[in-house]
Amino acid sequence: MALITKQEVKALLQITVSTYDTLIDRLYPIVRNYIVYDLLQNKFKDPLVWVESSALSFMESDGSINDSLLSFIYMRFSNYDDIIVEGSLLNDGLYTIAEDGLTAGKLTLDFSIAPPETLKDEPSGLRIITITKVRYPLGLKIPVSELYGHILSKQSGSNINSESTGSYSVTYFSDMPKSILQKFDKYKKLSW
Repeated sequence: MALITKQEVKALLQITVSTYDTLIDRLYPIVRNYIVYDLLQNKFKDPLVWVESSALSFMESDGSINDSLLSFIYMRFSNYDDIIVEGSLLNDGLYTIAEDGLTAGKLTLDFSIAPPETLKDEPSGLRIITITKVRYPLGLKIPVSELYGHILSKQSGSNINSESTGSYSVTYFSDMPKSILQKFDKYKKLSW
C-alpha cells in the first residue's frame, strides 16, 4: 500500500483540476522518504510480509528484483506496495512495486513517478538481503495530504531543497508549519 495516492491527495485537498498531477507524482518519493527517514524515523515494516534471502538479485536494465526461490508471490506482496530493501550492497532503500510488477520470482519496480530512483546491477549470493512490505497507518493520510497542500500552495517548490553527493542524497523541507508537523508525532519511532 502506498503512503498516499495522487487520487487521495486530490480528494483530501479537494483538488478537481489536473494542474498539479505531475507535481504530486514527482513529490511522492521525496515526501515518502522525508516522512519515513527524516521526520518519523519509522519504516512501518509489516512483520508478516517479508523475504530474507541470498538468492535475490537486482537488474538495472528492467528495474527488477529477482528471486530464484520464487517467494515473492507467496509472501503476499502486491502491486503498488511500497517495500524496503535492506542488506544489499548497492540498492538499500524505499521502492514501489509497479502495476503488474509482481510474479513469483520477480518484482518490477515503478520508476515512472520518480526517474531519479534506479537500481544498480547486483548479483545474488553476495549477501543476505531483506525485502519487507511497508504498511502505513491509515491515519497518516490526513497529515500527509496537509503536507502536500502546504507544498502545493507554494507552487514554486521553493520549500524543497535537495543536495546530492555521489549516491548520497538528502532533501530538506523548510518552513513547514508546526501545526502540520505535530500531527506526525504519534507515529515517530523512539529508537531507529
